[in-house]
Amino acid sequence: GNDEATIYDAGSVPRRAGRDVEPCRFDWRSLLRQIHVFLHHTKQCRANGDSASRVLIKHRMTNIPLCLHLSRWIGIGFGPKMTGEELNVMWINPNNTSIVLSRRKAIAETLPAALPNQTAITLIKPAGSSAGNPFVSNNQLSFSYSRPQVLPESTLNTASTQFVWAYGSVKPATDSPTGVFNQHIATGTFTLNLAKPITSPTTTGTTTGTGAAASSIATVNGTSNNSTDLPDFSPPPTGLTDMDYMTIAHGIIMFIAWGILVPVA
Repeated sequence: GNDEATIYDAGSVPRRAGRDVEPCRFDWRSLLRQIHVFLHHTKQCRANGDSASRVLIKHRMTNIPLCLHLSRWIGIGFGPKMTGEELNVMWINPNNTSIVLSRRKAIAETLPAALPNQTAITLIKPAGSSAGNPFVSNNQLSFSYSRPQVLPESTLNTASTQFVWAYGSVKPATDSPTGVFNQHIATGTFTLNLAKPITSPTTTGTTTGTGAAASSIATVNGTSNNSTDLPDFSPPPTGLTDMDYMTIAHGIIMFIAWGILVPVA
């Protein structure tokens, strides 16, 4: 028979007599700190106003300015959905000196595959930039890139064009356009009439040029505008996303399992 007895030592977990058992230590303070940092980071990124894009069409070339947090990646798709459309995904390189531009295409809701031709889109370096990273200001990444209006994988019509956008929480740790990135934490869509100038400057748009030569510019910032000259953007999630709640719930469940149930078992 088994005559082992359970022995309880003050300040320790239960152990079996005659047997060395490695105590299960769970640093719940570390967990709470991690949750606090996670929530703080989420709040700061929301406050920084991550945006998707604004689009400028002129002379059959497309200039697309973007802005996001330094630690993230951002993507824009030239169509109404993620699958089947050309996607441009961007992030700051590991040396924090430039931007990685990646042309992608997804055939399913999985990691989009890199397209063979990665030179069709061109990063626009800011005029008069000096030492340091010219694309970084106030801990935010702001840059523009250009692409032809017509490419084998996608065409930007001068009339109404639909776009999708997304961004992820962690940028790829590579400067290769074929690098792997994590799933997005926010997505959205918008429709923009590229042939129609914006006639009234607002907080979500500006106008360049005059008359028929004016180009449409719009900024995706998660707000809706009922003007006929500005696109109606679908807003990004406010507060915590489903993934945020899943992460927090996972941490709480693991704390209960390893920090409470195991020691008292």
